[in-house]
Order: sequence, then structure tokens, then C-alpha cells
Amino acid sequence: MLIKRILGVVIILTSILGLAVCVFVIAAGPPALDRVAAGVDDNISSLGGTLETVSQTLRLAQQTSSQVIAGLNTAEISVRNTAIIVNQTRPLVTNANAIVTGDLANSLDQLQAAIPTLASLAGNIDRTLSFLNRVNILGYGLGIDYNPEVPLDQSITAIGATFNGIPAKLRGMSTGMDAADQGMQVSAANLESIGANLHEINASFSQFTGQFDAYLRTTAAVRQRLLAAQVELRDNLQWAKIGLVAVAAWLGLVQLAPLVVGFGLLKRTTGSAFHS
Repeated sequence: MLIKRILGVVIILTSILGLAVCVFVIAAGPPALDRVAAGVDDNISSLGGTLETVSQTLRLAQQTSSQVIAGLNTAEISVRNTAIIVNQTRPLVTNANAIVTGDLANSLDQLQAAIPTLASLAGNIDRTLSFLNRVNILGYGLGIDYNPEVPLDQSITAIGATFNGIPAKLRGMSTGMDAADQGMQVSAANLESIGANLHEINASFSQFTGQFDAYLRTTAAVRQRLLAAQVELRDNLQWAKIGLVAVAAWLGLVQLAPLVVGFGLLKRTTGSAFHS
């Protein structure tokens, strides 16, 4: 009798404990899932904001690059036209001198001054894309494959370095342009060389236009994936909460059977002791 009574008490206590755990899971489980999901949702929203910033930076860099390309086109045309003028029209040496050593040199100085800004923007883009390349959310990457051999800012800086000495060379041509025919021929050759350099630099910059478009498309695609993942996470969270509550409720109902058995054992042993 004593053993049955002890067994009944143990079964009752175990069932009550099981019911308490189920009630706790039902009460605290959904809020806990909400907090976890809220943290992930905030991270996704923050990452989406970062991607939007990247997109804006890319657009700004693309606009700046287009302006530099336009300026280089203008400079190249000016240099080549000036070379033609020097070769074919000696009376216009004075005007050519003013264009080459003044306006053109100043224009190239302005273009060269814009290179650090473009390189800085490119560095931010490079670092952001490299970061996104390493980001994992719940064990999944963002689908970005970005690992260039040469960072974007270093490439732009290297291109900008090709400007070094060109304005000084242009300004140093004044003496040759004021000299005799031989000096004018030398100046024209220098101008043709500078025009070829500008053409190469412009061609290098033009390659970045397509890359900017590709980066923008990639960033937009990743942002769409994040938004889809965010919606899917919210939907799955609702089902997870429903499943958690349902399982806990079922387990709680299961505890009723041993609880009844425990009370039955306790009641029979108590009744037997009373009759004795």
C-alpha cells in the first residue's frame, strides 16, 4: 500500500510538472520566437538598408565616372585638334599655345583632382561588396561572388596616376610652340602622344561603366532575395508558433492520463487504509 501511494504521488507530481512545462511553453514559447525572429528581421532590414546605400554609392560613382569620361573625351578632342592646328596652321600658334598651356592643362588638373574622390567611392564599394560576399544569414550566402584580383580603388588610382606630368608637359610646350618650324613639329608629336594617352585612359574608364551596371543589378537582386527571405521568415514564424502551441497542448493533454492514474492509485490506497 505504501509503495502504491508513493507511486501515485510521484505520478501526480510528474504529471503536474509536465502540465506546468506545457503551460510555460504555450505562454512563453511564441513571445520567445517573436524576439528571435525580430532580431533576425532587424538584421535583414539593416542589411537591406546597407544594400540601398551601396546602390546609391554605385549610382554616384557611375555618374562621376560618366563625367570624367565626358571630360576625357573633350580633352582628347582638344589635344588632337590642337595637334592638327599646329601642323597645318602656323599662324594660329598663339591661340593653340593658349589652349594647350592654359585651358587644356587646367582641365586636366581638374580631372586629376576628381580621381581621389572617385577612388574613395570605389574603395567603399569594393569593401561593401567584399563584406556582402562574406555575409551569411542562417547559413546561406547572398549569392554575391566578388573577389577581384585588384581592388577597384587601386585600379582607378593607377589610372589616375597616368595623368601625372601631363599638365606640366602641356604647360612646358609654350617655348616649343613659340619656336621655329622644327619646334612646332615636336610640339605636334607630343600632342598626338598625349591624345593617345587620353584615349587609352578614357577606354579604361569606359570599362567601369559596364561594371557599375553589373554591380547595380547584383545589388538589386540581392535586395530582392532579402525581402523575399524576410517575408518567408515571417510566414514560417506564424506556423512555428502554431506548431509549438499545438505540440505543447497535445503533450499537456497526454499528462492527464497519468494524472488520473496517479489519483486512482492514491485514492485506492487511501480507501483501503480507511476500511482497514
